Amino acid sequence: MSRIDFTDYIAKYGGAIYYVDKTGGSDANAGTRNAPFETIGQAISSFSAGDAAVIKAGTYTETGLDLDETACELWFELGAILNPATGNCLTVSGNYCRVTCEGGALRVNNDAGANTGVVVTGNWAYLNEIRVSCASTGSLGFDIQGDGCDLRACRCSGPLTAAFKVQGDKNKFESCCTGGESGDSSIGFWITNSCDKARLRWCSSQGHETAGFQFDAGCTNIVAFQCESGGGDGHFIDNATNTHLDIMDKDLREQHEHVY
Repeated sequence: MSRIDFTDYIAKYGGAIYYVDKTGGSDANAGTRNAPFETIGQAISSFSAGDAAVIKAGTYTETGLDLDETACELWFELGAILNPATGNCLTVSGNYCRVTCEGGALRVNNDAGANTGVVVTGNWAYLNEIRVSCASTGSLGFDIQGDGCDLRACRCSGPLTAAFKVQGDKNKFESCCTGGESGDSSIGFWITNSCDKARLRWCSSQGHETAGFQFDAGCTNIVAFQCESGGGDGHFIDNATNTHLDIMDKDLREQHEHVY
């Protein structure tokens, strides 16, 4: 009896796939599995719309990384670190792009100045398992300016200004969390700049002295579902219009525990 290969019925990735290895690659290579590039920037510059790169574990100190082609993807191995000396760590300016580290987390060190860990200016981006460390030096963890973006299991620690700054419309955040540092006067989740239809689900904040969650005037139709604000957070600020809040903050939690 011949063996049936059920993988024949699974759709294969349609674009070209490049490989990046900081320690074992060279940008003079072809970017194949057996001859990988050394830098992420070389892979991105080789992209056409719909391509992807597999980035091996290692520390990448490149500056000015911008995923700027449509529908391109970066697949990071566990142990990959973005650690630029200056500037924002990663920009996603293309539409329909994905940055992910399945089964782990991409570590982004945003501690080289008042910069941002991940900036998204393109629309419909998907970000999964990215952890930004600002170390009380970096200004923002994530700055989401595009529309229709989806962030899942992303984290930030120690931002000077805010962990998640949300300016675009129709963005969703699921199972994202953040921790501030004492004295930073920061915000956990900052919905601002007339943002419309932001969705936060199962998100949590602690240690942000200004507010764990802040929804500015001019923002509309915000939903925060089963979110938590913990110790060290300022009380949530809601100046938006037509918001639905399901946030258990530390003051309400203490009252609840006292009653029961």
